[in-house]
Amino acid sequence: MSAAKSYVASVNKLFTEFYKLSTELQILVCIVLWVYIAILMRLMYLGGGVPSDHTVMISFLILLVGLMVGPIIGSVTALVCVALINPAGIIPASVGAVDPNVWMRSIGFILMALLGGMLQRLVHWLNKELYAAQHLNVGTDLPNLRATVRHLEKILKSRNLTNKDLDVLNVRLNNLDTIRESAGQETVNQLLKTLAIELQKKLGDDAYVSQLSGDELLGVHAGEGRDVEAVQNLIKELLAKPITLDGEDYHLTASTG
Repeated sequence: MSAAKSYVASVNKLFTEFYKLSTELQILVCIVLWVYIAILMRLMYLGGGVPSDHTVMISFLILLVGLMVGPIIGSVTALVCVALINPAGIIPASVGAVDPNVWMRSIGFILMALLGGMLQRLVHWLNKELYAAQHLNVGTDLPNLRATVRHLEKILKSRNLTNKDLDVLNVRLNNLDTIRESAGQETVNQLLKTLAIELQKKLGDDAYVSQLSGDELLGVHAGEGRDVEAVQNLIKELLAKPITLDGEDYHLTASTG
């Protein structure tokens, strides 16, 4: 069991490192796999055919390509293998002239490529959903407290900053409960998202805005170091104009820090 866990951890680490590579390097890795498969298959074909155990290994490599870069490139890899395994090419002059085993292996290769690509997309979707569940607020899709802590840790580690170099604006909205009772939660969510966008514009394009609770936003901007008065003025400007949704104006009030 421990050996299996170690193997799974190693494979997971391998894929994690692969996805960190640039697109160009990912394509280069796939080309290397293609060349390896092509050489392997050609040598086996010249030696009298492709043994069944080698077919399994090639199918695994095709599945691996599909897992790494998706169904399209995986299918191209499978077609390359089909061309190499069949001396008549991908489209033979006569279907009957092709060994039925070749057809079976060809279909198997393509199915493995599609399976790998589908698994890759499923994993990406699951990772995206898991990230959203852990780091985004439901309804607004704004970063939550956990995501904010990670962001602060990241910028403090990546830059030589002190607390004086950071603008951290805490905006607690006072009248959202009243709006929620009269207009509903969806309107409140839209107001929070709109206000978050405007706050980011005020702080700067590279600012980070998150939602800490149902009525509280936090803006973080590195490198400015505004004083308290400047921060208060910024918030006053932000709330001076009402937010219009579906023809209705909403005036928000807030406590800031």
